[in-house]
Amino acid sequence: MYTLLNGKALIKASVTLVNKKKKSISTNTVATFRYKSSDTGIATVSKNGNIKGVKKGTCTIYVYAANGLVKKAKVTVK
Repeated sequence: MYTLLNGKALIKASVTLVNKKKKSISTNTVATFRYKSSDTGIATVSKNGNIKGVKKGTCTIYVYAANGLVKKAKVTVK
């Protein structure tokens, strides 16, 4: 969970291979991560994972990996 007091935060996403013998997906054709806010009226997120609070409230930031996995983070703007 992220709480934005000054209006900005950064999501640090990384890929960890479970099976070291397998190769990761090439990032030549797709972005390694994509980000999306559930409510852009509360907080927006850039293509680099920079979160910016717009107004007070709570929303969810989704991180989509190139292999299709999705993680989410709850964001509260105060």
